Amino acid sequence: MQVQKEEVRNKILEVAETEFMKNGFQGTSMRKISKLANVNLGNIYNYFSNKDDILRTVLQPFFKEVDKIVQVHSDIEDIRNFFSIEHQQEIIEKHVEFITKHRQQIYLLLYKSQGSSLELFRDYYTDKETEHFLILFQRLKQVFPNANTSVSDFFIHICASWEINIFGEIVSHDVSTDDIRKFIEEYVTFSINGWKALILE
Repeated sequence: MQVQKEEVRNKILEVAETEFMKNGFQGTSMRKISKLANVNLGNIYNYFSNKDDILRTVLQPFFKEVDKIVQVHSDIEDIRNFFSIEHQQEIIEKHVEFITKHRQQIYLLLYKSQGSSLELFRDYYTDKETEHFLILFQRLKQVFPNANTSVSDFFIHICASWEINIFGEIVSHDVSTDDIRKFIEEYVTFSINGWKALILE
């Protein structure tokens, strides 16, 4: 019986994700999900409290990894290696893996979640990224006392906003994995060296 319940739950999530991607959160009805999943409408509420709950459950695996990509800069063990080629390569690999693995979920969040409790994900990501940049700056200041760490908070906020918008541009275009890698390599090289020039030179 438990296996059957799990199968029903998974079928609801599978149908819902497809419908959210096609019609957006607002354009998807519980009745349509019920019909396509071949599950009685009343029975769906035994699994999920509402449509928003379904969307959050669909995106749960994605959210488990969001914080990992946000803190990729500030997680470096030895901050003295922040500007190293090795660290740049690590950032590139993590970003390429994150985007290619969660391409559909990123698109769903940024372009199809209007009307849900997740419609402000872009702001959430920007705020978290800004927070980690500020942590990074504190660590840099400890290792490089003469570093210019008086960069304005608003500039850091703009850079954080830039990253999530770049993700949005990538997932909204038909870009191959190879092209994603090439672009991320260019972006990370540009970004790291830009910060180096701003902070240390």
